[in-house]
Amino acid sequence: MKILFVTSTRLGDCVISTAILDYIERHYAHAEVTVAGGSLGLGLLSQFPQVKETIPMKKLSFNRHWLKLWWQTVSTKWDIVIDIRGSATSHLLLAGKKFIWDSKYKKPDSVTGKYPHKIEQLQRLLKTDEILNTKLYFQPELNEFATKALQGCEKVIAVAPSANWLGKIWPAEKFIELIKRIREERSDFKDAHVAVFAAPGEEHYAKPVLDSIEQDKQLDFIAKTKPAEAAAIISKCDLFIGNDSGLMHCAAASAIPTVGFFGPTDVKTYAPYGPYTEVAHTKESFENLNITKDTLAEDELQQLMESLSVEDAFISVNSVLSKVNTDQ
Repeated sequence: MKILFVTSTRLGDCVISTAILDYIERHYAHAEVTVAGGSLGLGLLSQFPQVKETIPMKKLSFNRHWLKLWWQTVSTKWDIVIDIRGSATSHLLLAGKKFIWDSKYKKPDSVTGKYPHKIEQLQRLLKTDEILNTKLYFQPELNEFATKALQGCEKVIAVAPSANWLGKIWPAEKFIELIKRIREERSDFKDAHVAVFAAPGEEHYAKPVLDSIEQDKQLDFIAKTKPAEAAAIISKCDLFIGNDSGLMHCAAASAIPTVGFFGPTDVKTYAPYGPYTEVAHTKESFENLNITKDTLAEDELQQLMESLSVEDAFISVNSVLSKVNTDQ
């Protein structure tokens, strides 16, 4: 059986879409899966045992990347095509079954009026009431890489203080204060190592957080890892705190205690999804912040996350860790 899975170009959406690969594994255990999507996430998805081929999609002018994808896939008779992008390409391919994204899947529930989380939207796409779960696989080589990266560390807090948009970034000084409180007020994280992550180009948001930690407890992964490598390391940490980002979703999918910080992004749709997750959000609602975010100057964007207090973030940390302790 051959399945084509067209996923997102963004890391966070790509990680959420692992729920579809988990669904495929449970229902089509012997299928061979080809995944087409952005290069950021393909390194992660290629770790799944059923993924036999990946097709990197680089945006081209006049949407020619979709024509290129059609050319790369049209000669195969697919048993199933699953496309979370809703592309015309998937409509033009031969397949036994097709599950193609439609904007109707993100509409609010007709009874409750509640907007669906991304996972619920994928349930609608697959036309199933079955619970979907995000998950990550790491092949032995990558698993060993992550183990060595944290060698000698008893407890590790993973911190992602940057993001791909300025408006989503909680101030570095608040991250510093929160980490200090966790390490001083929680006996289970006393003197824990702190692993700081950021993508290339986002170093200046993360460096002050790293520099605030005593040198022998610093773990510097700022612009030094690929997304799959960062995800593998995070999966072995004991707590994740960070802004709404792809790494936040990686942590949640790895089922480690995860606290995501939200302001001008939609927590109802993009809250971290998993058994040990919590969110801490600004006093202003997403709807209120979202009204003006596109018209704000840079200094105003920097203030969108200001109303999220360290105290509220610390409460969320305690809450998510209590979930873990309850299950143990």
